[in-house]
Amino acid sequence: MYPKGANMLHTLRQIVNNDKKWRNILRGLSEEFYHQTVTTEQIENYFSKSLNMDLNSFFNQYLRDVRIPVLEYSINENVIKYRWGNCVEGFNIPVKVYINNSGTWLYPSTVWKETKQQTIELGIINSVGDGLAKQLDFQAIVDLVGEKIREVFNAQ
Repeated sequence: MYPKGANMLHTLRQIVNNDKKWRNILRGLSEEFYHQTVTTEQIENYFSKSLNMDLNSFFNQYLRDVRIPVLEYSINENVIKYRWGNCVEGFNIPVKVYINNSGTWLYPSTVWKETKQQTIELGIINSVGDGLAKQLDFQAIVDLVGEKIREVFNAQ
């Protein structure tokens, strides 16, 4: 049961996808409930409000069910099929996956979904764009674009 709590917090942190914002959410939690006895519902509502997300299925999964969710997937002829298994109905938390060292978000639910490899490649292109936005050095931009192009062509 103990690893499940750590998994829950790690998953929430991944959803936030911004360590500064995550830290502020945790600090805000401490400030809002300072020296108070709180209920689970209050904490759930705080996170849902802070993230502007409906986290009911998330908390039902991690707090009221003993199973640990598993991302199930298969790849067949450039089609990736995926879903959450071993979880409560309606569990639909996004997950960041890395393909060829490039991160992209998938939005699985308890129902099988599929995406073509080209969609994943668009994620690679987006990661290059993110990297470009963060880089100020022209040579670093050239190196990043070259690295991503090599990854795409070496993977085929």
